[in-house]
Amino acid sequence: MVCQLGKEIAKARIDRDLTQEQLAHALGRRQAYVSLLEHGKAKPSWDVVLQVARLLDLDLNQLKACAESPPRRARGRSALPTSP
Repeated sequence: MVCQLGKEIAKARIDRDLTQEQLAHALGRRQAYVSLLEHGKAKPSWDVVLQVARLLDLDLNQLKACAESPPRRARGRSALPTSP
């Protein structure tokens, strides 16, 4: 199973009825950072992953596996640039 770290974080946050703003405050970050994190556009440090795991009561090993999973490619798009 391939998981995405940001989606796992977003799901856990929503399951706990927290807003991005509330999670950001608990992390000492801005809401925009949490949004980027949840959308896979920010790569968190291991310290942030550990904080998130503690705050959202998540399995650190699962989050680590998600963080180490290769990113999913968009369907129908080549990984190699095309020539004009």
